[in-house]
Amino acid sequence: KVVVNDSGGTAVVGDFTLKVDGTVVTSGVQTGFDAAAYMVSETGPGGYDSVISGDCAADGSITLALGDVKSCTVTNDDQPGTLTVRKVVVNDGLGIGTKTASDFSFSVNGGAATPFEGDGENVLTVAAGAYTVSEPEVAGYGASYSNCTGVVVANGGSATCTITNTVGDADGNGVVDIGDVLYVELVIAGMAPATPGSDANQDGVIDMADVLTILFMI
Repeated sequence: KVVVNDSGGTAVVGDFTLKVDGTVVTSGVQTGFDAAAYMVSETGPGGYDSVISGDCAADGSITLALGDVKSCTVTNDDQPGTLTVRKVVVNDGLGIGTKTASDFSFSVNGGAATPFEGDGENVLTVAAGAYTVSEPEVAGYGASYSNCTGVVVANGGSATCTITNTVGDADGNGVVDIGDVLYVELVIAGMAPATPGSDANQDGVIDMADVLTILFMI
């Protein structure tokens, strides 16, 4: 038994059960069998590819004649996982918000920013582990995250993080409503931190013009 962990896997030889037909055998220990045809198999953790080699056929079959001494090797290699980062852009339909998915980017675990694909979906091959996805701010657009913090991807598993950007979403709740008007007014008064969505008209200044812009969108 050989276990390869190069994609975040943590399984060891002892986590797998080796069998010759119905007989459990121990890795590296010679076991006697009568002359006959046999099938080598295993059970163990998911998320690992299995390849049988040596004197066994690829399907695990082997035939022993009298006096034969043969060996088979079962190699398990941990599978990478898949992390899909999805972008949804909500524009107002009035010409205030015109950006598309490719105008945004994201980073994984604080790494370098990666632009979104035109269709708003980036499929990443990753090692098993925990991942947090964030994105650089884009003026005029609030961001709401779904399943993007501490996302656990198992070997051979998958997970999806969705980031929704809504123009004029000052308070970041994914909806443009009177709450955003009140939030921008608090920002202007110095009673709340500025957010990307607070600059609804995207002119680089948060002022009453942004309040009017959001009222116009509502």
